[in-house]
Amino acid sequence: MNEERIREVFSNKEFLTELIAMEVPEDIQAALVEKDIDFTIDEICTIKKLVELGLEKAEAGEELNEEELSEIAGGNPLIFVPIVLVLGFVGAYGVSTATRGRW
Repeated sequence: MNEERIREVFSNKEFLTELIAMEVPEDIQAALVEKDIDFTIDEICTIKKLVELGLEKAEAGEELNEEELSEIAGGNPLIFVPIVLVLGFVGAYGVSTATRGRW
């Protein structure tokens, strides 16, 4: 798995909309495996936590800082890529519309 593939998959707005609608980490993992991305359940939960924190901060007019990112993600750079892309998508699409309260 490489960063280029992650960027490609997480830049697909249709797929991202479907992914965000999923509530069960195993469902998210299965959808990602179909796209040749192999995140563990723990990594998926970490991404979800960071996205949720990022959405909370965005609604408050704040941004995630490096300390928050590092604390949750443990310094795994591959986890940061989908977070940035999901937050960008949700920010452009609208938090409530995109997540329907799921993320």
